[in-house]
Amino acid sequence: MYLVTNDGTRLYAEADGPSDARMTVIFCHGIGDSLATWAAQRAQARWRSCRPVSSPTSQLP
Repeated sequence: MYLVTNDGTRLYAEADGPSDARMTVIFCHGIGDSLATWAAQRAQARWRSCRPVSSPTSQLP
């Protein structure tokens, strides 16, 4: 999915879990990192019925 900022910039992101989860957690990584940076944290967020959202570097436009 793409998220669009106020200035029109499109950011690629991946979301896990239901869209109606009790909480959405957004993980942002730095340049040179990837979606794998947050693997353990995303798993914990899913386990706690949260919806993790993050962006893999290789998929950024």
